[in-house]
Formats: sequence, C-alpha cells, structure tokens
Amino acid sequence: MDWRLRLIAEGDKPSRGMLASYRQAVMDLSRISGRALDSRVAEREMALAERAADQVVAVCEAGLSALIEAGVQITNPQRTAFADAIGSALTRLEGDEDGIIDGEVVALPVVTG
Repeated sequence: MDWRLRLIAEGDKPSRGMLASYRQAVMDLSRISGRALDSRVAEREMALAERAADQVVAVCEAGLSALIEAGVQITNPQRTAFADAIGSALTRLEGDEDGIIDGEVVALPVVTG
C-alpha cells in the first residue's frame, strides 16, 4: 500500500511510527532521486567531453590536411611535435579550473619545399 494511503487510513492522528516510516521513505526517495540525477549529469558531462575531444581531433586533422594540400611537407618528427603540443595544451586545459588555456592565438609560419 502507498505510504500516503496508509497515512490517510491512520486518520487525523497517525502514529509516531507511521510518521517516522513515512519520513524515512521520503528521505530515501530524495536520496535515490539525487543519485539518479547526479548519475545522469555525470553521463551528460562525459558525453560532452567525448564530443569535444572528437571535435578537437577533427580540427587538428583538418589543419594538417590543409597544410598537406597546400604543399607543405610534414615530416614524422614534425607530426610528433604537433601531436605533443596538442596533448600538452589539452592537459593544461583539463587542469585549469576556468577551462581557458592562457596565451594568445598566433599564426604559425608555413614552410614549403
């Protein structure tokens, strides 16, 4: 039977035990609901982080592809340096409380031939 129906059945003066049980049931429901909400929020944050990571990868790949299409010869050590720089920047971003990487945007020189 539903707790509310039990309280109604008790009449105007429900027993202390009934009130305590009802209060505990409400607190349990609140705690479980809070955990469910926290879980959904955590899942949503994880999905957003995964999507952002995919977007970062896509941007990096597009940048490298554009350089290659423009005739830039990129060596393996240069690719490694690029990947290391991206990894370092992302690590700083993840560790920064405000989520902003300090610094300024600068144009990189393009070397051809």
